Parts: sequence; C-alpha cells; structure tokens
Amino acid sequence: MRTLMYSLIASLTLGLGAHAYADGAIAHVEQCGDGPVEMILIPGSPCDWRVWDEFMTRNSDNYSMRAFTLAGFSGTAPLPTPAANDVSKTPWLDAAVADIAAYIKEHELDDVVVVGHSLGGHLALRLGLEHPDVVSRIVDIDGVPESNLFGDDISHEERIQRIELELEPALRGFDSQRAVAMQEQAARAMVTSEERGEELAEMYVSTDTPIAMEYLIQ
Repeated sequence: MRTLMYSLIASLTLGLGAHAYADGAIAHVEQCGDGPVEMILIPGSPCDWRVWDEFMTRNSDNYSMRAFTLAGFSGTAPLPTPAANDVSKTPWLDAAVADIAAYIKEHELDDVVVVGHSLGGHLALRLGLEHPDVVSRIVDIDGVPESNLFGDDISHEERIQRIELELEPALRGFDSQRAVAMQEQAARAMVTSEERGEELAEMYVSTDTPIAMEYLIQ
C-alpha cells in the first residue's frame, strides 16, 4: 500500500516541480525543513528525490533541504540522447552539474552543503571542483571521481577505449526485462526494511532501462 502511495505522489509531484533550467537536467526539487544549514541532496541512479525522504523528515529542524530528481528518473522526461556514441563525453552529467550550480545561484543559497549518493556523489564532487563558489562542503556517499573499470593499471584513454568497445555495446543491448529483475533485486538488498526495499524497487523500475544505462555509461 505504501509503495502505491509513493507511486501516486511521484506521478503528481515530479511533473509539478519541474523547472526550466538552461540544460533541463533537473526534473523536480523537493523542499523540506527550516533549519539553519542549507543542504542539497542528489540521489544515485536510478532513484528520485524520495530516496532522501526519511532523512529529510528526521532532520527538518537541522537543515533547509532540497532533494533533486534528475531528468529521466521515475518517468520524468530525459535529456536528448547524445547523437554520437563517444563515452569520453558526458553531456547528461555536464548538464546536471551546470543546472545544480544554476539552482543554487538562482535561489541565493549560502554556505551550501551538497550531499550525493553514488552518481549523486560523483556529481557533488564535480560541483565542488567546477563551481567552488556555490559550495561550502561536500558529503560523498559511495561516489567516485572516475571509475576504475578494468583495473587501476591502465590509462584513462585505454579505459575509455575498452568501455566503448566492450561495455557500451553490452549495456545498450541489455534486455529490459532482465534489467528490471536485477534492479528490483539490487534495491531490496540495499536496505534491511522490507517495506523500504519495496519503495526503492519501485523507484528503480519506474526509470526506463535505456535511460539508466545511458547514465551508467556516462
């Protein structure tokens, strides 16, 4: 029942919260709390803002929080698919970093703490490097600046080449039904609460597989 309720909430709020930033990478911003510290929360792929809902409820007196949903997650409109399959380019991630920085500036947020999980952690790190003027602190949960796929003993250029030749074709051709089953299993394994696992699984499967794969490739 609670999973159904979250699905209905998502279908109503994700569309209403959209903001037309320059790159269109932010699908929704959920605000919670009136604490003295400004905080930006960026979820990992393929979750939406709801992955932070319990954290926001618990900490509403401590922080003024804004949790993002990135374009394409939970049934929201994705950014245009890159025309060229060049994995050295990351247009969706570039747009996300630019739009988060634009949001912070537009809303005149000061001394912002940016918290990101997984993909969100990577974006938080990039935000700190590329827009240090809008961030005071970064909290990175299980995100990395660059993947070490194929090991640490190869160059960046070699890694890009192997991703293009080996990984990208496999991910783009991945069977959607198999991907959904794997995502549901992964979501439930992330938490100890069965109810929360169901909620995460719903987030995972509500994002189309090609969109989740495009974020993963980038």
